[in-house]
Amino acid sequence: MLKVFGLITITITALIVLTIWAPTILAQQQTTDWTTYYSPDYKFSFDYPDNSNISDLQGTWFDKSFISPNVSYVVNIDKSSLIDPHELAVINSLTLPPHQTLMEGGVQRLDQDGIKGYYYSVMNHKTPSIMTFVHFSNNGNVYSFKILGPNGSLDTRNIDKVVSSIKFFD
Repeated sequence: MLKVFGLITITITALIVLTIWAPTILAQQQTTDWTTYYSPDYKFSFDYPDNSNISDLQGTWFDKSFISPNVSYVVNIDKSSLIDPHELAVINSLTLPPHQTLMEGGVQRLDQDGIKGYYYSVMNHKTPSIMTFVHFSNNGNVYSFKILGPNGSLDTRNIDKVVSSIKFFD
């Protein structure tokens, strides 16, 4: 009986320790393999996985892709204060290809460092995965992010991490 009580006490103590420390350890592991991309010219930053393949694309003023096994995305900037990010998000969300479906909630507002933006997510039926599109307007530029989670996965944690890491500077 004493052995059973001792074993139960040890098990409960171990569970309490794991409950307190495991989230901190897990959070440290999830954030240590990411790097911050900072653009002094366009006054913004965001995080990307260290194992990303970064490429310049032919497109707008700023057009880069970040490809990794866990999350991939394209970031582009248009130097135009004439484009409204809300209109851009609504128009794009209504003109999706046939293999994509707008997810519940539609276009939603997002405030990042006091900068108003808009986002929406779609289900890609070709490679069951989720894509999130985010649009901001700041400093006379329109910032657009197209973020894709891993193929075959509906896990949005890395997409959410990218979106929450977007920062703007004066």
